[in-house]
Amino acid sequence: MHSLPFALSLLALSELTSAAETFHIPLQRRNQQSHDLNYYSAAAENLRAKYNVGAAAAAGTGRRRASVQNIPVINQGTTIQYGSGAVAGTINRDVVTMSNFTVESQVFLGVDRLQSGLLDGQTSGILGLAFQTIASTGGVPFWQNLLNDNQLEAPEFSFWLARSDSNDESAPGGVFTLGGTNSSLFSGEIEFLNMPGSRPSYWLLPLQSVTVQGERVSVATGNSALSAIDTGTTLIGGPSDDVAAIWAAVPGSRQSATNQGFYTFPCRTNVNITMSFGGRSWAISSEDMSLGPVTTSGQTCAGAIFDLNMGSNIPAGSGPTWVVGATFLKNVYSVYRANPPSIGFAELSTTAGGTGTSPGTRESTSSSAGSFVPKAGLVLALSFISIWTFL
Repeated sequence: MHSLPFALSLLALSELTSAAETFHIPLQRRNQQSHDLNYYSAAAENLRAKYNVGAAAAAGTGRRRASVQNIPVINQGTTIQYGSGAVAGTINRDVVTMSNFTVESQVFLGVDRLQSGLLDGQTSGILGLAFQTIASTGGVPFWQNLLNDNQLEAPEFSFWLARSDSNDESAPGGVFTLGGTNSSLFSGEIEFLNMPGSRPSYWLLPLQSVTVQGERVSVATGNSALSAIDTGTTLIGGPSDDVAAIWAAVPGSRQSATNQGFYTFPCRTNVNITMSFGGRSWAISSEDMSLGPVTTSGQTCAGAIFDLNMGSNIPAGSGPTWVVGATFLKNVYSVYRANPPSIGFAELSTTAGGTGTSPGTRESTSSSAGSFVPKAGLVLALSFISIWTFL
């Protein structure tokens, strides 16, 4: 299993954007090396800091050279916490262009310090896709500026996150579509679920049910179980009691003796889990539920659902209690709609590694873009934090 977020391909962008203002961007994995459980434990701690659960992870000493010469600086000394680490720099404003899209006065963070390991390879920045209400800069995110300026064909964006065990760094990581969907990548209808509340922040849905090995497990539901649907997160994190109940339903599972918050189980066991957020139940592949062996014998594996709050109390209404990342999202085609604020899921087509036939259809009247074949490329990372960071 490999870390997320993916990297956006920015090669030949002019070829990818049509007059309809729907933008298909192939994704490429940041790296393909395997990780041990210590890596995922560190990522979990950073995720707790990102969502203000538990002790915040301190920023490291890693650095990349940054230049904001001739760019207006409007704030000093800002730090942003991401799920994979932290960055620091100054808040700036300038013209930002991506292919045919342009924002004349985009607020972004010019970074001069970042935690070691946050970005690698040729990745040069992070494009945030949540709402302005949680933007650490206070600025309107790039995608919302495009929406407000009527530059998008539809008020939405969508993801196919590919599953791959290949060590080839050019292997496609999926497709990000800005301003619509890609009908070749999903099958049947997109089931849209309205987000709770009237002031969107994270992309949130209330968890309604979980099954393990075909049996329903007792977990908190509804507004007591708000779930951040987060493409910038690799795993699934949840409340202590609910995560314990899930793993209690897996024969032979136990808490990790060395990595607090994680659980292990016999590698020979296929862990079959479904999650529902108010509509149909969506199955998670047993392949995605395993982080791989944690013993030299190869008989014990680590699970991809971990304890997010480590026994601490998260008051109702203070934020999400679940963070649902690629472990779940690789199993669906996901759509994020701004108006009305909602999240949609659909079955993956055979083109996207699923069992359904394409093209897909929609419950809504907004446009669905046509087929697009992903190509390998470079160089921008995605996360559901509302900030664009230039390095």
